[in-house]
Amino acid sequence: MSSRTLKACRACKALVTKEITRCPVCGGNLFSDEWEGMIILLSDKSELVEALGASKPWRYAINIK
Repeated sequence: MSSRTLKACRACKALVTKEITRCPVCGGNLFSDEWEGMIILLSDKSELVEALGASKPWRYAINIK
């Protein structure tokens, strides 16, 4: 997927497709089309989940503009 087909949740940085209206990770409804970098967390046991403040395995934007 390219960044043109994804948007980032402003509350939790989860990346979702453009047609999503409510974030499946945090329930937020404010999104940004301007984001940089992506990290994909595959396990909730990853040390990065806690370090990033992520609530579950997902794909997340590193920076939202």
